[in-house]
Amino acid sequence: MNKEQKREFTGVWIPKKIIEDKRLKPVDKILYAEIACFDVCYKKSSELMERCGIKKFAFNESCKRLVAYGYIKESRKFGKIHRNSTLKFKTPDDEQSGNQTDEQSGNQAVLLDNTLENTNIADKKSATKTPPEEKFNQKEYIDGMKKNKLPHIRFIGWYFEKRKSNFPTKESIQIETKRWLKDASFIVKYPQIKVSKAYELVRQKYPDEWNMSTIRKVIPEA
Repeated sequence: MNKEQKREFTGVWIPKKIIEDKRLKPVDKILYAEIACFDVCYKKSSELMERCGIKKFAFNESCKRLVAYGYIKESRKFGKIHRNSTLKFKTPDDEQSGNQTDEQSGNQAVLLDNTLENTNIADKKSATKTPPEEKFNQKEYIDGMKKNKLPHIRFIGWYFEKRKSNFPTKESIQIETKRWLKDASFIVKYPQIKVSKAYELVRQKYPDEWNMSTIRKVIPEA
């Protein structure tokens, strides 16, 4: 029996962290807000696409970006995809009841102004006792990929460079690399000249939305 999923009250707010993330497209931020309305969102993909006014391809790409950058998690239960926000924030009810989730950390951020770094407040004290992690050097990492002995890894490194992708951490670029392994392995079977033609074709046809999947689709006819 299908019942309308009850929506948690969040108003129309979007976390500052997401608003200011230049890696995300406007539709990503709208989709996040829709998902974050629920403790766990089990709405069908078609319903979310309709709410956001987007097609399947754009929806899938949007979900992948939100997952890759750590803003939502996806899991499958009983044949349905469940999605939920990874950001923790206070609702107006929390404000009225005095449940200040950030009180111990001294964080007086505005509603929904949480960052990924502040989601685990309990670890703040222990974090100060350890030396800060080295800043991730994306260029160095991608240069290493382009020199890899495996052709599909070299191609993914080239793809990241052409797309001007931005990865804040090593973990985020590894997640994105796994995402493209199948497509890259398919593409590198073709001659370099055919790959180049397919790349130019998708850049002209889809200047803002081209990706490795679109290269794979057109390469047989390039």
